[in-house]
Amino acid sequence: MLGISAAGRSGRKFFDQLARLDWASDRTDIYQAPPGQYLGGEPVFVPDPDARATRGAVVCQSFDAARVESAFLVFDAFALAAGPIAAVTLRSPIPLLFHSAFIAR
Repeated sequence: MLGISAAGRSGRKFFDQLARLDWASDRTDIYQAPPGQYLGGEPVFVPDPDARATRGAVVCQSFDAARVESAFLVFDAFALAAGPIAAVTLRSPIPLLFHSAFIAR
């Protein structure tokens, strides 16, 4: 899920955290985006086909305000705090939309 580190404070707020909660152990794993970088879309879990529940990746849209640059960040789904393991930078910036995964048929 996405989170806002400035929650509860006055002023504008943007999603700048990617979080995972393990209900069984009550542990959290949170990636904090650098200042001026924001997250958007709906993070998507992509399971490892050989180990669906224990390995996979999370893809999340990002926007760097200083560079005016959009990217899709790829994270190890079970080590979010370690930061992205890959980034796909887009040629043109795109808006931080709510939904990021659609299936075209």
